[in-house]
Amino acid sequence: MRTPDLNWLKDSRVFQVNRLQAYSDHIYTIGKDKQPSSFSLNGTWKFNVSKNYDSTFKFFYNTEFNDSNWNDIQVPGHIQLQGFGNPHYTDVTYPWDGKDYVKPGQVDMDRNKVFQYRKSFDLPKDFINDRLILSFEGVESNIYVWLNGKFIGYSEDSFTPSRFDITKFVQATDNILCVRIFEKCSGTWLEDQDMWRFSGIFRDVMIYRQPSLHIQDLKMDTDIDLETKKSILKCTCKFTGNDSHTLQAKLYDPQGNIVWNGNMQDSFEIPVENTCLWSSEFPNLYPLELVLYDAEGEILETIHEQVGFRKFSLEYGIMKLNGKRIVFHGINRHEWDPKTGRCLSLEQMEQDIHILKSLNINAVRCSHYPNHSYWYKLCDQYGIYVIDEMNLETHGVNHIIPQNKPEWTDCLLDRARSMYERDKNHPCILMWSLGNEAGSGSNFMILHDYFKEQDPSRLVHYEGITQDRTFENASDIESRMYTSPENIKAYLDSHPIKPFMLCEYMHAMGCSLGGMEEYTNLEDEYEQYQGGFVWDYVDQAIEKDGQYYYGQDFDDYPNDSNFCGDGILLANREETGKSQELKQLYRYVNMEIHFDSVTIQNKHLFYDLSKDTFVFELKRNGLVIQSGIFSTSVEPGTTKTMPVQFKQINTPGYYTKTIYYKTPLGIQSFDQQVFEVKEDEPSPRAMFVIEGQNTIGVQFLDLEYLFDKRKGLVSIRFNDEEILKESPRPVFYRALTDNDRGAKETFASWMNASLFQHVTDFKMVRNSKCAQFMYTIKLESIDEPCKLVYTVYNNQNIQIQMHMDKNSKRQTLPLFGIEFALKDAFNNFAYFGKGEKDTYADRNHALTDFYFEDVNTNYVPYLKPQEHGNHVDCKWCSLSNQTVGLHIKAENMECQASKYSFMHLYTASHTFELPKTNTTYLRITKQQMGVGGINSWGAKVQPQYWIDQSKNLDFTCTLYIHKQETHLD
Repeated sequence: MRTPDLNWLKDSRVFQVNRLQAYSDHIYTIGKDKQPSSFSLNGTWKFNVSKNYDSTFKFFYNTEFNDSNWNDIQVPGHIQLQGFGNPHYTDVTYPWDGKDYVKPGQVDMDRNKVFQYRKSFDLPKDFINDRLILSFEGVESNIYVWLNGKFIGYSEDSFTPSRFDITKFVQATDNILCVRIFEKCSGTWLEDQDMWRFSGIFRDVMIYRQPSLHIQDLKMDTDIDLETKKSILKCTCKFTGNDSHTLQAKLYDPQGNIVWNGNMQDSFEIPVENTCLWSSEFPNLYPLELVLYDAEGEILETIHEQVGFRKFSLEYGIMKLNGKRIVFHGINRHEWDPKTGRCLSLEQMEQDIHILKSLNINAVRCSHYPNHSYWYKLCDQYGIYVIDEMNLETHGVNHIIPQNKPEWTDCLLDRARSMYERDKNHPCILMWSLGNEAGSGSNFMILHDYFKEQDPSRLVHYEGITQDRTFENASDIESRMYTSPENIKAYLDSHPIKPFMLCEYMHAMGCSLGGMEEYTNLEDEYEQYQGGFVWDYVDQAIEKDGQYYYGQDFDDYPNDSNFCGDGILLANREETGKSQELKQLYRYVNMEIHFDSVTIQNKHLFYDLSKDTFVFELKRNGLVIQSGIFSTSVEPGTTKTMPVQFKQINTPGYYTKTIYYKTPLGIQSFDQQVFEVKEDEPSPRAMFVIEGQNTIGVQFLDLEYLFDKRKGLVSIRFNDEEILKESPRPVFYRALTDNDRGAKETFASWMNASLFQHVTDFKMVRNSKCAQFMYTIKLESIDEPCKLVYTVYNNQNIQIQMHMDKNSKRQTLPLFGIEFALKDAFNNFAYFGKGEKDTYADRNHALTDFYFEDVNTNYVPYLKPQEHGNHVDCKWCSLSNQTVGLHIKAENMECQASKYSFMHLYTASHTFELPKTNTTYLRITKQQMGVGGINSWGAKVQPQYWIDQSKNLDFTCTLYIHKQETHLD
């Protein structure tokens, strides 16, 4: 037994001492009664933290040590999320950068915190006489272990199990398990992922019992003939011991019928006829039961595994699953919960799987480390393709480590081996990934060759070869990050050998994911474009007292602020406009409505849609006036036209013709037509115009508009109730999105133009039908006038016209519209446009309908306050209180209602910093530029989603006032 040594922490060549070799994660039971093979040491442990080793309790592992004054801590769990130190968020920069006196690969022991745990336990009675294995499923980022005062072993690698044989050291009762963890070791340099940096035991701690003869490792391979559907299951068992035994195998098909039942050798093959293949669409699993008997015929253990028969191949530059070209509708996923960090419950993982399936996501990249073992079982069960990524990222020093350095090779191979051996039997895993943003070098060819030697049935992925082509063959595919659609086309037009995949794209930080369609369109244009993985799944925010925090909120310097807020979902799994967009763009069924039919395109690889339904629906002003449902079979990869006869209509109103594709998960895609049958103008009313010195009133029986010659429209009173709080004003600015900030877009002149403006000229023209009020407005920082014209008609409506002359030399224009400030009580917002989540010019794949929002609760809490809540393709919107509503119509506009102006959002760093306002802001615009999404650190919004200032800017809408009970009529 080796003596524990602090030098191990600083030596890249020492990454384990006495740790068992990695093996498969198969589940087994003990004896004929199928008793559990494990028991958990999760729960409350005693805990102490010291600033460095010199200040620790050196002999805390002695059994007589008194830990009564130590703190309690929960295992599994992150130390920093339980009040012992601060969470630290950083992307590229190492958290000790500028603090520790070290070079890459070294450790400053004077500034290396030490975390010490103690746990007492008794063995279950039926565990006492068996071989016992202690397993730490995940510890950041190193671990020294003692049991009953005896040193057990040492291990590194935060995200794969550390297992130790404790049989000789355990006793029936009063066991004392002690763990010492250092904040940093040489291996920590390999874990520079874009994530919160935590410490401690964050996955399960288990003790496994093994009978006298035990199947330590199980390797399952499948060989499939796609033409005949004949397959062979090949199994190899590795035993602890050479005792005489019998091995019985039973294989069941997915319907529960026995396929095979017989006694087998330690390595055996089972033939399977008419194989039900595994895929995302049909996650068929064959239950395998292995029963191990001793020489006397007593059952020692029983293994239960799930076998997926599938063939993943690279053929002539195209990745194929079961013979069909595959396209990854993928997402990158950190393990994350806002309260518990990377310590997830099984229920949380299951929730995530259901969310992925409901959003048409078929693939996950485990970014950037091996996930909890249960995650892969769920992906097997529900049908999610997985890129399993080894725990390797040296982003901050990837020009130094690991490169070609031999002193890191064994450590890297150990991490690769630990992932491969644990996860090798999961059919969901299609690729092994060599890590992320760790540079290049000969070490990556060594890793590639290791995986190919162990497992030729899967591909090897590594994006880093695109930064240095010296070791091009370290990746079987061309994998890139955040490449523009134009550059992807350039690669694919060059007739490459390798298929193209985006391991990261559409950085979903804040109000983002604009322009994603430019990528998904490539699926049908290029056979070698095989999809990608959006970054990423859920905001990595930390919840505390009901509020959400990000980098720098914990005095965690250096940090990357709110760069952790880049999920398509909020931290609490609430859906956003980003997830709404992704779901429709990742759809597998396209539909197109015609006059008397609908064309259905099935983009599935294997599924014919026969178990799902199609719903067609005709609505007028949001109310269903016709609906129907049908089912049909459409062969994969084909189209079919079905008769659908919508009613003929001529009654005035806003209409939607919609067809939905619906599965047990809900509506998965749609197509829609929107049109309007216009109504007659309202009847004329008695209108009186009263001109004073500075103001002009336009009065009707129950309605009065008041115009100030120096300010514009300053009052709207209905039945003597004031509606406006401030005068409507032209607006050109939006609260900067994360993408705006990353692209260094300030829009400063347009901010000034929105904030500082005054009337330089006023004219009034009137006749028997209307009164027209024409304002010329000077805008600060914009040496050009803006024209705002109100025309009040004798039917009580106001036409509002806004105009600026064309000028293509101006700064990029964020938006062009008008902002109304209404009284506080106007909180009922309704609109006819694209929703229900927010939509933008480049993020608009959403359903048009009548939607209703409460302005008090419709704020979208992106991690840092910013532009949100917009809705495109609107023809009508309304803000109302209990008695009166302000309504606006336009041929096409964008609208947003909020309790916050753009300045409220611009000046706040967190949602909880936003003030309580007594105003409701209604913004209506001709157009807002897109929000972008290629990346959040320099990429601008794609030009096709800019506002074209080479043409005159004109916006026209109609405002009218009605009692609240009136909807549109």
